[in-house]
Amino acid sequence: MGILNPKPRKVILCEELGGTIIEIEVPLKSYVDPAEVRKELGLPDYVNLDYLPMKRAIVALWAAKNAGELHLQFPSVIKGCIGKSKICGASLTVLLFGGGAFKLHCPSANAEGGPFNRIMNDVDIICTRKQGATVKNLLLCLGEMYGSMYLHFMLLSDRVFSAMRRGERWRVRTIDSIENNGNPVAGCMDILTEEVNMRHKVDVRKELSQPPEENLYTIGLENMLLTKCQFIEEHPKQATITLKEEGLEHRILPCNSHYNPEKVVIGMEDKDIKDVCALFLDHPIGEGPEDINGEKIGELLQKDKKFRKTLKLNLEMIVNNKDYVRKFGASNKDCNTIISRIEELLTIIPESPEKWSKPWWNTDVSSVELHH
Repeated sequence: MGILNPKPRKVILCEELGGTIIEIEVPLKSYVDPAEVRKELGLPDYVNLDYLPMKRAIVALWAAKNAGELHLQFPSVIKGCIGKSKICGASLTVLLFGGGAFKLHCPSANAEGGPFNRIMNDVDIICTRKQGATVKNLLLCLGEMYGSMYLHFMLLSDRVFSAMRRGERWRVRTIDSIENNGNPVAGCMDILTEEVNMRHKVDVRKELSQPPEENLYTIGLENMLLTKCQFIEEHPKQATITLKEEGLEHRILPCNSHYNPEKVVIGMEDKDIKDVCALFLDHPIGEGPEDINGEKIGELLQKDKKFRKTLKLNLEMIVNNKDYVRKFGASNKDCNTIISRIEELLTIIPESPEKWSKPWWNTDVSSVELHH
């Protein structure tokens, strides 16, 4: 018989070079019910809260919505955490992108045992540059306000990293998962501001100016798709052998007839393909609030032919590898729906006939940044 109430114990969560040690008591505590928080935010019941990062995201969105009143409930906590009497005087607009955003919009990204449900290792959030420091302060208070399960903290290296970005980006640490022995695993979390700038740039200032409920607290379906389809990398030609050995040759993008013959260009990872497939399975092409608006995507990329090229190559990669989508466990019917909707979108987005022989994307980006 398992221990129903294990004795609390302290474990080292994080240790920084130089001697800083962050300890935490386990089992982790939660003073709020994420399911109730989900309901209060008006989020769908299908959103799976089995993953700790998703619970943290939901609680963070809820806290941001109520940020202007938190000092009335937690005056000493806020003073102790950030040295101020209150976090702010009004609500904060915090939006999700990456895998967490797909969980909010796509039932098939949550279905237990479903082909497009995947483990959440982290969550990605974005806010306005003006609110960046305040959102960071809010996160630093969450653990004390709502329980250690929602702990966020900063090491000296994180403060230096954030200071060097001058308000464009903030880095905090949090708990990504809990091991079988009950020990928490710490991870990094970036707060981006106003744009997702990786291989290509996705500007979300318009979405940040709208009520967050409009897009289910995300950057919107079209921007979600763009952030996934921005992924592109160049590798030596020899990488083709490894890709084939690992069953990943579908990731090779069809641009080598004009590209450097000594290189191979690859597109999205499987986790991104799964998210994109979930999006097209659950959302038709159209102009409704929960439709993928092809005209809007065309407008967003009208002047960015380089991003348009990458987007189309990644989508064509899925269309050309329908059998690989089936390997996730998707039915023929679902595969046909996904492929037909992608093909419909491809007819709406203007062509990008340019034939570049070298990278047309941003190469000055770290591998960590690319995997949002």
